[in-house]
Amino acid sequence: PETISFEEHVINNPPPTWPPYLAKKEYWAIVNMEFGEAKKCIEAFKAGTASAEDAIKELGHLAAAATQARVHMMKVVDEDKSANK
Repeated sequence: PETISFEEHVINNPPPTWPPYLAKKEYWAIVNMEFGEAKKCIEAFKAGTASAEDAIKELGHLAAAATQARVHMMKVVDEDKSANK
């Protein structure tokens, strides 16, 4: 589906604000940042100052950030399980 390919593209080609956080593995900070941007964009859409396409893009960035954070946490769990064998 288009949404998954968009999210995959964002993860593989992150926005310029992400790399400093990625370098420190601060995935939750990216989720928080993208949530704020998506929220502002949705409010702007409701006010008529942003397009639906803008909102879809920001929601896609949020979904990509959440996916990346989830994958990171899954790796942490796997590492914990491996260490405790």
